[in-house]
This record gives sequence, C-alpha cells and structure tokens, in this order.
Amino acid sequence: MGNLGQREKYGLGLVAILIVAFIIYFAGIRTLQNQKIDLEFRRTELNNQIATLEALKDNNNKTQAQIDAITETIKGIEATFIPVLNTESIEQFVISTFEQAGCPYLNTIKSEIVVPNAIVLPNGQVSKDTLQIVRVTAQFATSDGYNVGQYNMTPDFAADENAALVDEIVEQLYSGNPDPANYDSTAPMVEYDAFVKGLKVIEKTGVPEGAEEGTASSCVKINKVSMESEGGYMLLTVEIDFYSASLTDRLSEPVLTAPYVKWNGRTTVPNAGIMGERMIVDEKYEDSFWFRTQMPNDQIINNSRPFAAYWSRDLFDRMVGESPSVAVAVGLATDDGTQPAPETQGENPDQPA
Repeated sequence: MGNLGQREKYGLGLVAILIVAFIIYFAGIRTLQNQKIDLEFRRTELNNQIATLEALKDNNNKTQAQIDAITETIKGIEATFIPVLNTESIEQFVISTFEQAGCPYLNTIKSEIVVPNAIVLPNGQVSKDTLQIVRVTAQFATSDGYNVGQYNMTPDFAADENAALVDEIVEQLYSGNPDPANYDSTAPMVEYDAFVKGLKVIEKTGVPEGAEEGTASSCVKINKVSMESEGGYMLLTVEIDFYSASLTDRLSEPVLTAPYVKWNGRTTVPNAGIMGERMIVDEKYEDSFWFRTQMPNDQIINNSRPFAAYWSRDLFDRMVGESPSVAVAVGLATDDGTQPAPETQGENPDQPA
C-alpha cells in the first residue's frame, strides 16, 4: 500500500466511495423506492374504494326510497288481515250487520276454528308466520207474513204495560173471524232481500278504501249460503270465514277499533233474575220478564223428578194431564181463568224474591 503512487491512492478512494454509495442506494434509496411503489398501489386501492363508496352514497336515497316503498306495501298487506280474532265480537258483528240490513230473526249461530295449511318459504322451511281462520255459521229466519215477530225482547211483549197489547194482537191473529189484511205474503221475500243486503255488507268488510269496484276482501270470505223453506217462512244459512295472521315481525300497528274486533254490543248485563225455568212464574217474581208465564203441560209431565216420592210424582203428572194448565192443577187458577183468593194460594217465605 505504501508503494502505491498518489494516483493509485486516489483511485482506491474513489472505488471505496462508489462502494459506500452503492451500499447506501440498495440499503436505503432502493427500499424507499419499493415503499413508494407500494404506497402508490395502496393509494390506487383507496381511491377505488372512495369511488365505490361515493357511488353507494349517491344510490343511498334511491335504495332508502325502495325500502320505504316495500315497507309500505308490507304494511298494506298486514292491514288486509283482521288483527285479532275475537270470536264474541265477530259473532256480534255478524248479528248486528244482518239486523241493521232488516234481517233480525237469528235462529242459530256457532263458530269454529279452521286449520289452514302451513306456509312454506322458497327455501323449503316452514314460516313462523301463520294464517288463522274463524268460521261463523249463522242461520236467520224470515217471518211467515202472519205471526207477530220478536227478537231480543224487541218489541218487549213481556212488560206489564204491554199486556193489553198482547191480548189485542192475539185477538186479531187468532179470533174466529181473522182479517185477511193481516197476512202479507211478500214479507218472506222482503226479508230474504234484506238477508242478501247483509251479505253484500259483509263482503265489503276489509276492502281498502278507494279500491276498484268488485275488489274482493282479503280478510272475510263468504264460504257458503243456503236456503230452506219451512211452513211458510225461510231458513237462511251463511258460512263466513274471517282471516287473521300471526306475524312474528309486524311492521304496522294493528287497528283494534273495527266492529269485528272490538265488542260493540250490550255492555250492561243484568245480574238479577231467575235461575232455571219455573212451572209458573207467579207474583213472587212480578219484576221478571217471565211474570205470568207457565210451562205447557207436555213439558211438565213424564219427567223423572228424582227428588219426589214415586206416588207424589205420578199423582202430580195425572193431575196436570187432566187439567187445562199447570196453574189450574196446582190451584193457582180456576177452569174459567180466574185467580183464587190470596189465602188459598199459600205463602212461602223461603221462596226467593
């Protein structure tokens, strides 16, 4: 090294500097360049993500509008079902609808649960939402055009002040010389038309307001209608299905004020009266609607009467069977219809008032 000239020493120094510069480049600058390339690639990715998010942001209002529209559609479908199936309210709704239409003479009414098929989703699973159906079968009667009709104590012939009116009606209807004008042969058909009117009212139950004419109800369906002719009057029968849905995730608030959901009938029920039918409803029950009524003889005789001695039962049956009425048989009336003296009627302090 000491034999090297000045020029060789400068050359070796230059080579050493170049080696150090080369090491610095590869150890530092080259690494920085690689990091720069990675950062530029990352920046490109982030710019793409920003563009995607901006596109989603621009479509957000449209998407929300679609969600709102679908939600309103679901609410509309939910509203087409009866929110709650209250059997008592539904039956009262049916009765009052036909009564208001002019067909008030209810003969029988009953309700039953109809089990529908399970709802299967497109993926093959059974839905937790279920359909519920209550079928109401009601039978109404028309009048015969002659006999005086009454329903639910309307008119109230049992009231004391109507006694003279009842006598007058009985005299008119069943006198020896009846007035032909008392018979109206068109009455059954008029009440049949009223029955059809009630059917049309029920058919429109649950149809959305503003719907096109002829739009069918999705919550009420008239399943069957039939007519029978009986002794001058008609028996009219209808089967009506009321639909509800049990929804696990309901979006709308159920409307619970409809007449087929909320009870709209009589709310004041009397808690006094007579438990069980009496042979004779005498003065001890003069405040009762049944005052002065008595059972027909054929409903009294030939009953087991497990409380009575056999001889007492048989003598009583014979006595009633040979008398025009049970009141005559027990001494509360005479054959000519007059009442016996009060002292002969007997007093029973244990008889409930």
